[in-house]
Amino acid sequence: MLLPVHKIQPPQWMRDPDLIRVLDTLNHNDVNARMVGGCIRNNYLNKPVYDIDIACKLNPEMSIDLLQKAGIKTIPTGIKHGTITAHVNRKNFEITTLRRDIDTDGRHAQIVFSDSWIEDAKRRDFTINSLYADRDGSVYDPTGEGFTDLQNGIIRFIGDPEKRIQEDYLRILRFLRFSTRYSQCGFHAKSLDACAKYKNGLAQLSDERITDELFKILSDDSAPTAIQKLFELQIFDLKHDKSQELESLIDLQKQLQKNDINSRYYTSELTKNTIKNKKINLFINKIDRLKNNWENNIKKSLYFYDRNVVIQTLLIIKSEGVEISDTNITNAINLPTPIFPIIATDIMTHFKIGEGPAVGKHMKRAEEIWVASDFKLSRDAILEKI
Repeated sequence: MLLPVHKIQPPQWMRDPDLIRVLDTLNHNDVNARMVGGCIRNNYLNKPVYDIDIACKLNPEMSIDLLQKAGIKTIPTGIKHGTITAHVNRKNFEITTLRRDIDTDGRHAQIVFSDSWIEDAKRRDFTINSLYADRDGSVYDPTGEGFTDLQNGIIRFIGDPEKRIQEDYLRILRFLRFSTRYSQCGFHAKSLDACAKYKNGLAQLSDERITDELFKILSDDSAPTAIQKLFELQIFDLKHDKSQELESLIDLQKQLQKNDINSRYYTSELTKNTIKNKKINLFINKIDRLKNNWENNIKKSLYFYDRNVVIQTLLIIKSEGVEISDTNITNAINLPTPIFPIIATDIMTHFKIGEGPAVGKHMKRAEEIWVASDFKLSRDAILEKI
């Protein structure tokens, strides 16, 4: 019988009537469901709790039946893998049946359902993520190591690190993220050695999964330490250790309250090939173009680029040790974007021509004249100079 290792006074999020309703519905005749993972970890670390995951003995069909009979909407979000979502008052609670792996290939796992909290805990990644809790605040530690590691700030894999990594190679990046974010004693040596040994397994993963995890790493102030470790382990074939520049960039962003993960990605010199989001790629390409063609002209930069591109580019340049004045940064934030005073009909009227290529040619020349005047010439003055 699994016994609690600790008991907490249930915080406000644990007293949420909608959460209690879901748990009580699933636990109608036994302790079938408990909160698990990040919500318990973050509660102990005094960090915000956003998502509440629930582990459940019942198979998905039984959970759906009980919840629907109680008037709770369910969504079969990942029913093949044992996961459903309970939707109550615009809140989502992810419920996953206890599982154990029967086969893994480094990307996906074949699972079977279980009714054992211990089996379910052993297939998770880190000891600190294997804590479960009842709604009365009773906390359970099936691995026997999670609670102690959480208290001591130790981030390590459950059981054999090599086996955990071979189950899912993304855990290499997760280990770096969790270690830099939560560890109080650096990188767990045995776990880090296993990451180094199996780093080539990351090539088997989809670009989307890798990018998502890298952006999670870069979203945290501790990102420079993780990037430095990626360089030391020669993961992603990084050519330079950009941790110092990244640290400087993050400091500048925090001072101005202009945090931006895309510019952090750029500074880290991580490959753009993994990014499939066209909007992110476009933003990074604009930063690259402006940085390589910087003319110390804020108005011109604001006219040809989005404001955030200009701001982030200046912060990147400054983080690399190049002089960028505070005035330039302030102007990038506050100056209005110049608005070209000429429209196509102005050209057509002035030159007495109809629509066609000539209009575009004159428009381009008009813009060149206006930009060269530092955006000062009026509409009529521009037309006179064309």
